[in-house]
Amino acid sequence: MIPNTNTSKDRTMRDTISKITVPSKKTMTEKEILGRIEGRYFYKEIRTNSTLELSLFVKKNQLSYQLKTNKRNSTGLAKLTIEDDGYIYIILPIEYDSYEGDITSENDKSDKSDKPQEITMRFDPEYHTIDFQNYGNAMNYFVVLDEFGDDKYIQLSKR
Repeated sequence: MIPNTNTSKDRTMRDTISKITVPSKKTMTEKEILGRIEGRYFYKEIRTNSTLELSLFVKKNQLSYQLKTNKRNSTGLAKLTIEDDGYIYIILPIEYDSYEGDITSENDKSDKSDKPQEITMRFDPEYHTIDFQNYGNAMNYFVVLDEFGDDKYIQLSKR
């Protein structure tokens, strides 16, 4: 005779496990995000001796920025977008330093379109970090800020 493994204890355990739910992500309002995003963010690359400081501040419900590196100092208004999946992006109107177009187009011919005129950065409100891709790959060549050389991803930390 095969023992019955469906004991009352086993059924109770299964029922309890099935009732456990994962709390949903807290959605933040744009005002809450703006309050959390304000501050100074830094990146330091020892190998190239390059630094980046990004200051974000809100004036009259508009997000403004100042971006300083070894080679540039730019200021202006930034755009904030909140995606349906919860990702938060900051868009700065800064032209890429190098761009050879999209080489994934038909017949692998380079699309020599104009350089992009904005940098899109992702904001993580939990860890107070901002990151962006600074360098392309074999299929999409670009360099956003050439002072960071081959650094493919730049992550800024709030201080």
